[in-house]
Amino acid sequence: MSDDDVTTVEAVLVPAAVSEAGYRRLARGDGEPFVVRTELGGSVPVGRLRSLVAFVHLSDLHVTDVQSPARAEFLDRHGDADSPLAADLGRVGTYRAQEALTFQVVEAMARAVRGLAGGPGTGAPLAFAISTGDATDNCQENELEAYVALLDGGTAVLPDSGDVSRYEGVGSSEAYDPRYWHPDGTPAGALGDVPRERHGLPEVPGLLDACRRPFDATGLGLAWYAVYGNHDALLGGTLPPGEALVARAVGGEKPLGLDPAVDVLALLVGNETSPSVGSWGLLGGPTRTVTPDARRRPVAKSEWIRAHLGADGAPFGHGFDEAAARESRAYYAFDAGLVRCVVLDTVNPHGGWQGSLSGEQLDWLERELVAGHGQYLGADGA
Repeated sequence: MSDDDVTTVEAVLVPAAVSEAGYRRLARGDGEPFVVRTELGGSVPVGRLRSLVAFVHLSDLHVTDVQSPARAEFLDRHGDADSPLAADLGRVGTYRAQEALTFQVVEAMARAVRGLAGGPGTGAPLAFAISTGDATDNCQENELEAYVALLDGGTAVLPDSGDVSRYEGVGSSEAYDPRYWHPDGTPAGALGDVPRERHGLPEVPGLLDACRRPFDATGLGLAWYAVYGNHDALLGGTLPPGEALVARAVGGEKPLGLDPAVDVLALLVGNETSPSVGSWGLLGGPTRTVTPDARRRPVAKSEWIRAHLGADGAPFGHGFDEAAARESRAYYAFDAGLVRCVVLDTVNPHGGWQGSLSGEQLDWLERELVAGHGQYLGADGA
């Protein structure tokens, strides 16, 4: 991709040729042309299009503290192709080989946004950016502070936790497990890891040290708004962080696997709508000692909102105000020129990732829709 390939109109990323082991790099592909949606807006417009609002949409940044003891990477192998439970569970998704680089990925996204001259359709100036949930991966205080800093810019960001002199997450040589990607290579006498041997991921010596170095955040250079997501509220996007899980997050014991007596299928099968029994196995099974860190503390909704009130970027609060923080209210609306933007909070605080809406929020949404429409169907059918 070149510096001019800023949006998907100019170019897209596509998988390159597959290696013998299955690993693919990314390559430049042709851009995606605009499609006129006549079924939505009637006939094809004549002449130059008129912009109502041009904005940048970011989503699922998943800024991740990969060294946190409150992560259950060990569950992911039960969804691998060679697992006897794969057909029942599908992909588990508690571990991704590249997730140690999330800080750098968001920084790259911010720089790309700064390279935008305007909307790709009309060239209209950009009014704002919006991050639509899951800005953090594990609802932790240090992830929250980093995500806000990355979008605001102007401050140093530390993609590290625990002992800043060494990497203590999965993939390190000191706790070698062949199910995880070990970019530094295979220790003497050990078997090669599955990501490299079976899927062809590369060796990148020094990566786990390089990705933990602090850097100055560039920032979007644009007003931005925030949306609350399930990963911003729940551990792993699924588990309500009760007292025992909070203690695990800030403590010095990192789980390595499940208690052999645990029924894995029963543990994971209900994740779509409800938290797993046994808290994903985070509170039992073998562990190893790591460095405790109080900054890994899971945050409540009011704290998540208040973190945006203390940010330096525009607009103040990034969509939230003092009343929202006080009431733990993560839904709001704002105007961008002629357009009324409505932000919902679909997180189910009781767990699971399928979400929910409270009756109070539905009533508020109805009032917003009524206020924004000249015509609507009333409760009496008129």
